[in-house]
Amino acid sequence: LNVMYITVSALSFAAKLPESIEKGTWILSQLGEDIPVSSLDSDIQMHVVQTRLMLNQFQDSDLLNYEVMTDRSKMMAMRFLAMLETSFMMAKPSSQAFVTIKMVQLSISHGMSRISPVGFAHFGSLLGTLGNILEGYRYVKLAKQLLGRIAGSNEVAGEVLKVSTNVVCFVEPAQSTIEFFKEGFNLSMASGDLITAMECSIYYSTSTFWVYPSLAIVKKNVDNTRKMLEQQNHLTFLGFILPMSRTMSVLIGSDVSDSFINLITESALEHSLLDKNPLQWMILSFQKMYISFVFREFDILKHLAEKYFHVRFKPWTMTFVLSVQ
Repeated sequence: LNVMYITVSALSFAAKLPESIEKGTWILSQLGEDIPVSSLDSDIQMHVVQTRLMLNQFQDSDLLNYEVMTDRSKMMAMRFLAMLETSFMMAKPSSQAFVTIKMVQLSISHGMSRISPVGFAHFGSLLGTLGNILEGYRYVKLAKQLLGRIAGSNEVAGEVLKVSTNVVCFVEPAQSTIEFFKEGFNLSMASGDLITAMECSIYYSTSTFWVYPSLAIVKKNVDNTRKMLEQQNHLTFLGFILPMSRTMSVLIGSDVSDSFINLITESALEHSLLDKNPLQWMILSFQKMYISFVFREFDILKHLAEKYFHVRFKPWTMTFVLSVQ
């Protein structure tokens, strides 16, 4: 199973998200945990209600002192579920909520594992997307409190900060809150979790665009993140930062002839993104609309907006950066 875990992670790293999801969900089914295939909002809402009712039996103090998970198959299932959250968010967003709910339900049914704080952080994020921001805020705070109370949970501290900070930004001042992304980056690097470190860097650098007054500082943050992703050759995450990198270059008047940036704007690749990574397509399209608006290219903006709002999907995870979209 450890080898399979690395294999699924490597597929995601190489931007083969559908393959990563297919193999990961197959392994989960072998572990006795199936992910529902329904993408209907009503089915997701029903599962959310069931999970909230399950959690309403407990005070926060009860959950902080909950029994520990001992079933090894369930512990491994939690690892795969946590890893698949990002892949589902990008390539199969309609089903991501089921991954989150499964982690919380396993924690209540079989006890808390070191991955449980990640599940509660994502559940808080899910509630936030449904408009229950204060309730979501409660669960992301609970997730952070669980760190350190469960043996080994500090290893996922960076992941918890990455997810929870996206919710906290809607309750506390964003200018100071986004600094937790940097803390998440440092904690992830310290624990050897390079994937989460890169995600924290992406969230931090792109968030500064909306809260920092200086484009020069924002560009420096975006460029630093981009260089790290290029060094690691993480194709999936590069697709997130390149549209923002191009936007910064256009706004400041820098050279945009970079081959990486031009590659991401090819129409053929856009069609590929729409099929295999709809979230990435949405980010790219929004940045194009933003540039068209800034430079008053309203005919282009109208064409882009019509396609964007025709295709745009409902995400089931709360991200400060994507909220403007």
